[in-house]
Parts: sequence; C-alpha cells; structure tokens
Amino acid sequence: MVFTGAGISTPSGISDFRGEKEGLWQRYDPMQVASHTALIMTPQLFFDWFRPLFLSSWNALPNAAHKGRAKLENAHFVNSVITQNIDGLHQKAGSRVVFELHGSALTFSCSSCGSNYPAIDIFDQFTSGNLIPFCVRCGKILKPNVVLFEEPLPERTWHSAKMEASKADVMLVIGSSL
Repeated sequence: MVFTGAGISTPSGISDFRGEKEGLWQRYDPMQVASHTALIMTPQLFFDWFRPLFLSSWNALPNAAHKGRAKLENAHFVNSVITQNIDGLHQKAGSRVVFELHGSALTFSCSSCGSNYPAIDIFDQFTSGNLIPFCVRCGKILKPNVVLFEEPLPERTWHSAKMEASKADVMLVIGSSL
C-alpha cells in the first residue's frame, strides 16, 4: 500500500502545511483560521483562508507521482492509498481505493440539515461572489468536509485505514515526514 502526505501534491501547486519556507502554518495561526471555533466564530476569516485552498484543489491536476501511484493500483501492485491530503488528486489520477484521513476539501456539508454539496456547487457559489458558502435548503453556513483543528479524525476512515495497513506487506511513504 501507499501512504501519502502533502509533499506528493506540491508539484501540482498545492501548498503544504508544515514546510519551512512555504508552509501554510508559517503564514497563519491554525487555531485562528483552521479550527472548528474559527469556522463558527469568525466564518469570514475562516473562508478567507480556506477559499484559496479549495480553489487550488479544484484547479490542480494530478502530477506524475499521483498518476504513477494509480498505475500501480491498476496493475494490482498496491491495493490502496492512505492519504493525509484533502485535495482529491489521487481520485483525479484514477485511484479507486483512497482513505482520506483528513477528509476532502472538495465536498461540503450542512451540520444543520445534513445536506451534502459537491465541489462544483461550492465553486459556483464562490465564483458568483458568495465568499461564504450557504446551504440552499436551510441557509446555514456550510462546512468543508475536512478535519479542522479541535476535531477528531473520521472514525470509520481511520479504522478502515488501520485495517488496510495491517494487511500490507510493504508500505511506500511519499511526501510525508510522518
């Protein structure tokens, strides 16, 4: 199996979080912009930070590493990928079995009524001038389906990834210092 972190996506133009020079946490305090509290208490600040991350994920194309990993899956050399990334590039490259430990920046949900929204709906809201995405059913602010600071990893995904890792003979780690 393969385990990936932000380093696999930086050649596709996605900023990493902990890099010494360009890392997002070098420029932002994560508790101020990427926490559950920030989303609830200061949604404008939260989305001013998150919107560029969403748009870069939306526009990014898989690079040779994503495509190569997908080829390994298609050739049955690897069964799955566990990723810390939220950019959806493994799926864009053709990977079918992806465990997204930190969720996806390309889907949103409403914590009030439970509605789910794909990336295209949010892209349309952002490009039409809505700087904060709202649920069309109930009008509440939408949350990107990513793990924010103050939130646990998704239990089902974590459990499935652990089970998959325990069955692996070899794990290739790409783009993560772990």
